[in-house]
Amino acid sequence: MLLIVLLSLANSVAITSCKKVDNLPTDGSYSNKKTSTLAFSGFNIEDVFKSIDIDTLKSVAENNDSALITQELIELASEIQLFLKTNYDSTFNPDIVTYYKEIIVLGISYLKYQQEIAADSIGNLINSENTAVIQSGDLDCILSAVGGLIGVSDVISLVNSFKNGISATTLLGTAKVMLKRTATAITVAIVIYQMGECFGWW
Repeated sequence: MLLIVLLSLANSVAITSCKKVDNLPTDGSYSNKKTSTLAFSGFNIEDVFKSIDIDTLKSVAENNDSALITQELIELASEIQLFLKTNYDSTFNPDIVTYYKEIIVLGISYLKYQQEIAADSIGNLINSENTAVIQSGDLDCILSAVGGLIGVSDVISLVNSFKNGISATTLLGTAKVMLKRTATAITVAIVIYQMGECFGWW
């Protein structure tokens, strides 16, 4: 149902995409006040994505409010930026309001990177009791969802760059080039929703 609402909202995005997001700084000093208790020193960025309040996203989508969807995504980007700064590149300090879409793309690519590392390291088994298994289809959830923003080969390129330790700031510039100009807050929200639905997060 949320996907249908988001898709219908995407049809009107040409009219609403220029709507101002109020009360957000433009100097890169944005911080997410809603979710300040996540354990960013943890290993898995999946927890950041799972922290999305899907009911709030659904509510703002149903109210046809692209500005509020943008604000929700900026908050998510803030969490991703903090995670990457804590766990991958301590120098990563982009302007979150300006680059929230690119930061989210990096977060999705980093999620795939982490899952590939886990799958390669332990033969698709998280522990000897078989309580959790990484299926190859889970990795495809990311590729199929993010295809609406950038190409599959672009995601693979970002994943390989993470493997090679390329700085997050450099990757942000790469993501900016990769990201289609038509990408809006609505299309980013659709990608996140489809990915989470595929993984069974909501």
